[in-house]
Amino acid sequence: MYNRQKHPFLAPPSTFKPNEPLQELVQDTLRSSLNKSVPFYNHAAVIHLLDQLPKMDESKRSSLDVALMKMLSAYFLQERFGLV
Repeated sequence: MYNRQKHPFLAPPSTFKPNEPLQELVQDTLRSSLNKSVPFYNHAAVIHLLDQLPKMDESKRSSLDVALMKMLSAYFLQERFGLV
């Protein structure tokens, strides 16, 4: 195990469904004004994507799970440690 190639830990994918706690967390967090200070993402584009999520079919929402989790992680890192 010590010599084995390292791999990043990623949370298991989850399907975002409207009105569920995870979806509400993603929507509320990524729409917040603090998210504007995350240097890696265009806040207006993120808001546009969030607006489109409820209209997407489940497979399309699932395909965006990794990107949304990375954006959420960047938000929390910015909030806690200040990336810039």
